[in-house]
Amino acid sequence: MSVINNISKLFTKIFGSRNDRLVKQYLKRVDQINAFEPEMRPLTDEQLRSRVTDLRSSVSETGMTDEAMFEGLAIMREAIDRHIGIRNVFNPQYKDQFDPRKLPADVQRIY
Repeated sequence: MSVINNISKLFTKIFGSRNDRLVKQYLKRVDQINAFEPEMRPLTDEQLRSRVTDLRSSVSETGMTDEAMFEGLAIMREAIDRHIGIRNVFNPQYKDQFDPRKLPADVQRIY
């Protein structure tokens, strides 16, 4: 049994735990979403809506791609940040920038 545990520990050191591998995959996705930020930030709300419409038609024609998913998530994050300041919700440095009263009533109770 000890040999199996040692081999298991060795593999974990070399390849990381399952959790480490999953986190690494998720961080890659976050980086891909973040790559859209410089493109999304300067757009107006109307331009963001237009991008959503274009993205929907593209997905309906070609199907969902990783690129479309990442762009869609970047658009959503930008819209959420503009309307409720979600990026700073738990950052004490920006506590005055997030107004929980902008959240729906049921979410306010949870917050």
